[in-house]
Amino acid sequence: MDAKYLPTTTEGKLVHLIEECGETIQAATKVLRFGLHNSWDMKRNDSRLVEEIEDLCYASEAVIDIIKAKDKAGRTSGTG
Repeated sequence: MDAKYLPTTTEGKLVHLIEECGETIQAATKVLRFGLHNSWDMKRNDSRLVEEIEDLCYASEAVIDIIKAKDKAGRTSGTG
C-alpha cells in the first residue's frame, strides 16, 4: 500500500482495520467457494488470501500501537 494513503488518525486507523477485516473475509470466502488454487479477478485465491491477511496484520498492529500508547500515556499522567 502506498504510504500516502495510510491513515494517520485513530479513527482512520480503525476504519482501515474494519476495511481489511472485510477484505480478508471476502478472500477467505472465495477460497471456500471456489478453492485455494482457483483465480478470481486475475489473481489466485491463495495469493489474494495471503495478501489480505498480511494487510489485516498491518492494520491490526497500527491499532494495537495506538491503544498501547494511550494506555502508557494514561498511566504516566496518573489518569489511568
